[in-house]
Amino acid sequence: MNRYPQREAFFANRYTRLLFKTCAAQTMGLDGVLLCVCIAMVEDSKRYSAPVTFHNDPLLQILGFAKWERLDRARCIARDFGWLHYEPPRSGSRRPGVYWVTIPPELATLNDAPLDEGSPPETIEYWQGYADGFRDAKDGKACPKSVSLSGIGSEKAYPDQGYGGGSAQGNAQGEPSYLSLSPNPKKSRRTSFTDEDMATAKWMFELLRSADPTAKAPNFKSWANTIRLMRERDSRTDGDIRTLFEWSNQHSFWGGTIYSPTGLRRNWQTANLQRIRPNGNHTAKPKGPGQTHDPDRPIAKTL
Repeated sequence: MNRYPQREAFFANRYTRLLFKTCAAQTMGLDGVLLCVCIAMVEDSKRYSAPVTFHNDPLLQILGFAKWERLDRARCIARDFGWLHYEPPRSGSRRPGVYWVTIPPELATLNDAPLDEGSPPETIEYWQGYADGFRDAKDGKACPKSVSLSGIGSEKAYPDQGYGGGSAQGNAQGEPSYLSLSPNPKKSRRTSFTDEDMATAKWMFELLRSADPTAKAPNFKSWANTIRLMRERDSRTDGDIRTLFEWSNQHSFWGGTIYSPTGLRRNWQTANLQRIRPNGNHTAKPKGPGQTHDPDRPIAKTL
């Protein structure tokens, strides 16, 4: 275990100012910044006497994260960018993880003076030059000579959102080890559907095309991602999704309303209640605000 560093007075305040002054949220994301500020404030409340220790569950609640993977991603990103020190517990151990914040070496001497509109002009000019130089360094361009960015231009110091491909160990409850960080977390999150999701998307289209051979192929990746959202966020199983889509496809009303996973998701509650309701009227248009137009259906067909 590494030794907890000595801190200057009000270190957490300076650390937090540097986070914002260096636009860390643009590189680590809001989750990474939130985690770092949380750890810094807890260190301050302990008067910098010892490292911060947390089990995953309490930290998830404090940060408002619903899933462990979100915490792990934020933790690895913050660590790989040099803003956080984290020591995971040994596999099978019930000890908490050990945390403290760190300032990247190349930023250790950066002035943390105010940068708002009431700041001296030279401070604003310095900060803007720093921010521009930082972005240029990340893009592989030469840094302005007027800006001192020692080490920031190197991929080792600040990888361009690759986050170093960091890894972390699982926790005592057998949580999985950290999955590889992608170059663009937001994009990956939107398209991390499974082969099963894609198979269901293609199955849906074949079902539609059996009724309308002229139907044009959709964006299957978008369809598969919507199916993933139904599974992960709405807690629908693949079997549930297929069952309701097949039922709606044969229904006198829903067959002309639900043309895609998006339409199925938006109308799920109303359509599913009508499917399971005994002796329901399957020919009448459902009442209430639950039904909405399927955005993947051509508008001309709805007129």
